Amino acid sequence: MVQELDKDTKLSAQEQSDITLAILSGEQSKSLQLFYNQVLFNTGIRYYLFGVVNDIGEGIEIAKKQLNEQRGLTQLEKWKVSQPENITT
Repeated sequence: MVQELDKDTKLSAQEQSDITLAILSGEQSKSLQLFYNQVLFNTGIRYYLFGVVNDIGEGIEIAKKQLNEQRGLTQLEKWKVSQPENITT
């Protein structure tokens, strides 16, 4: 996956996709730690800002649970099959 993170290196679309799928699949390898933490923090903030939780920490805990349960991956798969190119008549 991502061997060593260099903040000045731009990731390709494929690398970004691979990282996203790995995180949504529950992978927590050291090479993904920065990305994993970023997802947790962003999700925690959004849950707080939208009034789902009382504080960011609570939102982060919910995000951890959801990633561990692969709920994001499940939603992505549902979305993929709902796209017009995947619908057969």
